[in-house]
Amino acid sequence: MTEQLDGARTGTFRQKATTRGDSFTLDQVTETSFDLGRQAWMGRTHFEANPPSAFDTDFSQADMRVVVADGTAYMTMLSWPTTLRGRWLAVDPGAGPAAGPQGLSGEPFAVLALRGFTGMSVVPSSDGTSTIKGHIDLGSAVGLLGVRPGVVKAGIDPSTLKGRAYATVVTDAQGLPTTLTVDGHDIFGATQLPEKLSTLLPRQIVEVRFEQLGSPVDVAVPASSTLIDPAEMDAGDPTGATPST
Repeated sequence: MTEQLDGARTGTFRQKATTRGDSFTLDQVTETSFDLGRQAWMGRTHFEANPPSAFDTDFSQADMRVVVADGTAYMTMLSWPTTLRGRWLAVDPGAGPAAGPQGLSGEPFAVLALRGFTGMSVVPSSDGTSTIKGHIDLGSAVGLLGVRPGVVKAGIDPSTLKGRAYATVVTDAQGLPTTLTVDGHDIFGATQLPEKLSTLLPRQIVEVRFEQLGSPVDVAVPASSTLIDPAEMDAGDPTGATPST
């Protein structure tokens, strides 16, 4: 997939990571635009609870936006105090839970997962599309499935995780990816994860839909006038307002 991605260079995708409970679902939805040439992307994440009454959290306040460009990451959250809302905090691209569903490297997890995807079987269709069964590394999988903050909170560097997750990629007639799907049921070798996360993973599923690959995108860096001085932040991690799974 690396050659196809680098050829397209730019694009957008919609990523939906779903937690499946006995009587509820919780969707973590992220819409992202990326420019691989610039090592830049921007994403917006929100949560959809069904039914809302199954949760004590007001997920309408859990909206988060992230921009990564020029080696710097910026984030803003709807749940921040009124004086800070709508402004941007520059954060360490290597930050742990602050990385949210995407991570804060120069490429989103969906792109990194495709780069590391190993195909095992291909089923072509008469319309030129193909369904490819394969696997990705566990570090990318926990990012896609929305449990990366929990892994970091447990004191584990996601990049050191052993194990893999089965994944399905559908490509169009030009060989470009259109969807990437990972189900938490299909993970093996996750022996490093604490029991709580090992129990949670089978309840997770993620689908990424790629769109407009090769079309221009504009990843705009926040204006300097909108940046927050870290001294303005309340004590503690301002990103902790995001519900962690």
